[in-house]
Amino acid sequence: MGFVVSVPSTHIYFGIAVFPEEQLVGAIKLKAMELGGAIQPMTPEKRHKQHEANQKYEAAKKHFYSNGLPIMAAEVKAVFESIDKQIQKFRKPVGGFEVEFNQGRCVVRSQHETLEVSWYREGYGTIETDLLKVAEFEARMELPSDRWMWPEGRPNPVDRIAYRLELTRSNKHRWSEKDESVNAELTSAALGENLVVRFLDLIDRTSAARNRRRDKM
Repeated sequence: MGFVVSVPSTHIYFGIAVFPEEQLVGAIKLKAMELGGAIQPMTPEKRHKQHEANQKYEAAKKHFYSNGLPIMAAEVKAVFESIDKQIQKFRKPVGGFEVEFNQGRCVVRSQHETLEVSWYREGYGTIETDLLKVAEFEARMELPSDRWMWPEGRPNPVDRIAYRLELTRSNKHRWSEKDESVNAELTSAALGENLVVRFLDLIDRTSAARNRRRDKM
């Protein structure tokens, strides 16, 4: 039996994976006209206001990148604390999860899998190139307080992703995926939650792979 979902007439369904981003502007204009709105032509005065707003935003970003190290440190800490908070919920009923973090690195691991989140600094006069790098391992990796040695070399991650901290036009600090032209801007708390979901996905994938290998033996 199917379900019918009623979408308000003022809403627009737009699949970014199906349609290019530039078509969204046209869809918004069409919906506005359907609802009785009038599309106003661009004027020099309106364009000048846009120009001034863009210049102001670029100046604010430049100041943020040059002076935002304390903010970056606080937001990284908030991501790590969010991860810790979520894992603490599952530690007792599920068992086997460990999480530990310091100023620059957070590790959450199970018996066979690890998610490692590291604050990577490239330019010390700016945070513009700073990244929060995430690596997934099909191995039990060391915690920040561990002093493990890897005689045969540290295992390579099976997947990686990186996030950068940005200043939005509404003057908020949000994380976005590096190398992604379209993505949701995430608060530090939301990013921490997303990374815990990623960790649980990793566990399920590797567990399923191990089961398939055993079935073939």
